[in-house]
Amino acid sequence: MQEVKTIKYLKDEQYYRDLYDRFTVEECRSYEKRFLEGKLPKYKEEDAVKEKNARHLLSDISLYCITGERFANKSTTIDEWMRRDKVRDERLERAHLPADVSCVYCRSAMVCTMKDLHGPNDEQVLFFFHCPSCNKNRGIYDNGEEYRPVQHKCEKCASPMFSTDVRKGNKITTTYDCRSCGFTTTDVLDLDETIEEKPDKDFETDRARFCLSQKDGLDYIGMRAKLADMQNMLAKYKEQETNKELYDEVKTVKKIGIADLEKLLVPTLADAGYVKLDFSKPEMGRTIIVDFTVQDNVSATSDTHEYDRRINLKRTIEKTLFDTNWKLIGDSIMYRLGILNGRLKGLETEEEIVEMVKARRAKEEKKASKKL
Repeated sequence: MQEVKTIKYLKDEQYYRDLYDRFTVEECRSYEKRFLEGKLPKYKEEDAVKEKNARHLLSDISLYCITGERFANKSTTIDEWMRRDKVRDERLERAHLPADVSCVYCRSAMVCTMKDLHGPNDEQVLFFFHCPSCNKNRGIYDNGEEYRPVQHKCEKCASPMFSTDVRKGNKITTTYDCRSCGFTTTDVLDLDETIEEKPDKDFETDRARFCLSQKDGLDYIGMRAKLADMQNMLAKYKEQETNKELYDEVKTVKKIGIADLEKLLVPTLADAGYVKLDFSKPEMGRTIIVDFTVQDNVSATSDTHEYDRRINLKRTIEKTLFDTNWKLIGDSIMYRLGILNGRLKGLETEEEIVEMVKARRAKEEKKASKKL
């Protein structure tokens, strides 16, 4: 059986590194030219030196950031390229060869010569078949559909054109005929003509300038992280200045641990008729959540009593914890046979406390608006 030629997409890692560096060099050359030759504020003739210095300063600063970002994205981009090409190769490997493909001209069995991906997103595998009897070719997709090339349109009347190929030596002449208006055109492909890529004599020099070394690249990433921290600090300072009253209120919130929480709650709960406060083992997640139980020291069995005691416990706890970093979770309090249980949440970070104070303020504003 004749071996089917299969396009291989995945290359060795150095190929992708070289390709990425070429893109980096091209991008940086373009930016550098723009900075050094583009428009800047008009300088007097005697200030030409200032203009030149300004251009070079702008170029150096901008290119430092551009080359740094190219370094920062290099590994992930190369990994993505290699993963993409590996998926392509696996797609080709899994594709099943269409069976019993015959020539539509002489009905002879055709031989598959090559397979490759096809379509805007490489979503199909196209098998190329050749007829050894009459030298005709066919393309069959892996789902069995026939490949039909895009038909040329007549530039005069937009009707479909018919093409014929004639090969003499290594020259292929394709003639396109319009049977509607008679317009004819030809294309010649000379296989001996090769487009020689001009050597880039400055590439290695520019590669050393624009493609950062591991040390320089890591230095840039470290600098970028510090700059981001500074920007966050400035944004936070600005936000605190804008909402000064809010953050002044946040400063009054007392951060206490669970031992102090117990000392704070026990006497106020006792005054309200709730005794034997007990905490369960805390849930240590992003925030700390503690289940608690108390016993109702006021004897009664009516449903009204249960409702009143739940609401009273809720109000007592909320009032006691108002200026602390602890709060009661929603309507978590339940009453059964004189035992009440609920859940408390402890906040550690400033962000969480800010959100708590905001929610508390919104609740108070809502109450105030209802009274109006």
